[in-house]
Amino acid sequence: MLRLITNELKLNALLLFTVFVVSNLAYLFMARMRVLSNVYGLGGVSLGLAVTSVMVLALFLREELSKGQVIHRSLPLSHSSIVSAKYLLILLIGVANLVYGLSIQVINAHVGPWVPGRFRSWIIHRLFDQLDPGYALDHSILARAIAVTIIVSIGVPLMIRFGSIWRILVGYLIIILLWSKAVDRLLHFSLYTSFSIGLSRWTFFAIGLMIMSLGISYRLSVWLYGRREL
Repeated sequence: MLRLITNELKLNALLLFTVFVVSNLAYLFMARMRVLSNVYGLGGVSLGLAVTSVMVLALFLREELSKGQVIHRSLPLSHSSIVSAKYLLILLIGVANLVYGLSIQVINAHVGPWVPGRFRSWIIHRLFDQLDPGYALDHSILARAIAVTIIVSIGVPLMIRFGSIWRILVGYLIIILLWSKAVDRLLHFSLYTSFSIGLSRWTFFAIGLMIMSLGISYRLSVWLYGRREL
């Protein structure tokens, strides 16, 4: 399984690097044009999520174009190993991009005050505003973690069962259109729940639900993978 993940990263290294560069440039441009608040939002966490989503989209599209399912089924690996590799690859890409986004956020906090005003207005002020004005960082991160978990838990099984280039693109477009509204609802729900049972209990409960959701999604994906026609 680990060898499969390593091979996927090697085969798609140029694609991932290109997507990374283009996504960052597009994100900075949209931040300057002030159109990000209705899509992913601002801040290092949002930057990491945005780049991750485009990278995962590119990998799924390339797999469909190159008939990767046929290649994977020809390998002496179980269905559970192949599906596990998909989930772990998404996790690795997500963690790497979140670390990247948060690193830029930290660098900005130390370097930002020394940047001339005209450059600061281009990147610093727009890209690294507060994640969700009026909400604590805990709620902002928790709401996005729940939203991402829901997307992965539902999206991966659907992609395995009904995956096609057009369906993947339509699904990604739907996610973009609904992302900000979903996060906004989850922010309200997180704040209300933390007031009712306490932030620590709500965080523990939410993490448990996310783990359970991903576990169910994984088992469903393995079952669907074995029944998908090539």
